[in-house]
Parts: sequence; structure tokens; C-alpha cells
Amino acid sequence: MQLLAVVLLACASRVLQAHELESNRLTLVLREPNHLVASFHLNFIDLLHDAVAPHLPFDEFLAVYSTLPVPVLQSQLNRVEQSVQSTLLLSTQDHEELKLKDWLWPDAAAVQEQMRQHVMKALTMPEAHDKQQQMEVHAEAVSKNPIISARLILPALLGQTVVVWYHVNQALLESGKDYPEMKF
Repeated sequence: MQLLAVVLLACASRVLQAHELESNRLTLVLREPNHLVASFHLNFIDLLHDAVAPHLPFDEFLAVYSTLPVPVLQSQLNRVEQSVQSTLLLSTQDHEELKLKDWLWPDAAAVQEQMRQHVMKALTMPEAHDKQQQMEVHAEAVSKNPIISARLILPALLGQTVVVWYHVNQALLESGKDYPEMKF
């Protein structure tokens, strides 16, 4: 396994230097007056690199971490998850802390597969720039009172993040009936 990492590192070192970070994204949706849903679209490989091995050049990090046993990689991912969950601060207009819960994170096998695909594209198509596919993370919070506004402090690990927030309008529609126009 370590031999594979060395070979990948040697082959990939010159082609992975064009690594480009796209912005992480967070969408906050107020589904009901007191129920907030958070959907993150994260450059997970970058998060893992920044959290557990910032001292390694990116290409070396990919070569090593893409070959780790899945349980070892999962323990490293747990560090990322814990860091984000413990440092993200969200509060309502009443200064009530909204604790996001029911987090759904990608598993280690999916992250490792994405890392391997990134390495393989770099090896087989060195002239092409491979953008990372963002991975989704979901969580939600319920407030004691209706949420009118919220304040957010993002974890430093996320870096610059595009944040979109809105209150969803929804209705159960029956087919074949004419409904009033939907305004956006």
C-alpha cells in the first residue's frame, strides 16, 4: 500500500499543482417558523487536507490519504466533522443558540473514492484541470420560538463560504387544478 502511495506521489506531483479551491456553500432554509435546515456543499478533500495534514503539499496528501485503510481515514474525517460541528455558531434574533443536530456526513469510502478519482484524472489527463466535486453535508435545528432572523459564525476551517438563506413557500397541489400564480 505504501509503495502505491510513493508511485502515485511521484507520478502526480507535477500534475496536481494546479489545484483550485472552489467556494464552499451553505444553504439555510427556514422550512417552518422554528425549523431550520442547513445544507453544505463542501470541498471535502480540501477540508481534510487543511484539518489533518496542512504541512503536506496537496499532491503528497492525496497520494498518502487516498490509500489509507478506510477505518483510519474515517478517524481523520471525524476530526473534520467535530471541528466544524463544535465551532459553527448559529443564533436567533432572541440570542437563542441554535444547535445543529442530526448531521449527515459523507462516509470515508465515498471521500476516498473521490480522492482516488482526483488522482487518476490527474495521472491520465494531466493537461485537464479537474475541479473537485463538492460533497453534501446536512443538519437541522429547531428553535423554541419562531425564527425571524439569525446570526451565523462559520468555522475557520470552512474559509470563505457562499451562504444563501431563505424561507420556503410550499403547498400541496393536486394535479389538474388551476392554482393562483406562485410569486418568487
